[in-house]
Amino acid sequence: MVVAPLGLLLTSVDWDPLVDADAAFSAELVESGRDGDVDVLRALTAIGGAPVRAAVLAPVAAWLAWRRRWRLVVFVVAGGALVGAVNELLKRVFDRPRPAFDAAVDASGFSYPSGHASGTAATATVLVLVFWPVLTRAGRCVSIVLAVVAAAVVGYSRVALGVHFGTDVVAGWCVGVAWVLLLAVALRVWPGQPAALTKP
Repeated sequence: MVVAPLGLLLTSVDWDPLVDADAAFSAELVESGRDGDVDVLRALTAIGGAPVRAAVLAPVAAWLAWRRRWRLVVFVVAGGALVGAVNELLKRVFDRPRPAFDAAVDASGFSYPSGHASGTAATATVLVLVFWPVLTRAGRCVSIVLAVVAAAVVGYSRVALGVHFGTDVVAGWCVGVAWVLLLAVALRVWPGQPAALTKP
């Protein structure tokens, strides 16, 4: 579900029709950002930054450590902390420059995939998988909606602020989700497995 779109994006990043469509779409979002409140966009983009992700995941890891759920602690820490290294490696592989838009925030390094997008997607996926077994059906629906909304608003803000193309963001989402799913399988913390969280 995630690997196929990710593979398609990674192999077609330099395909001219996609590049042209992506540039036009991204330019439209940049214009929409200039017509709106840039301070709001900056606040939204901060949600995807490493400090906010750490502030969200650290208490969860501490709570799991208190409960001696060590495999889940490793899952939470690795899912949130190491996705940045994975994303940075991919940036160096693809070596895509930042867009030439007049960006409203400072951004250094390469563009593809978006680190904010991958980090937000990874954090949201970690939280959903950790708490999935103890949530009600309504709680699961709410958690998915919140995860999608968080990823969407951060992704939109990155493009609207002029520091990423649309495909950077989509690839970032796929990288974040794929990384966490890989960890969940490797560490056997997938809901329903013995290491997953269970109801008291």
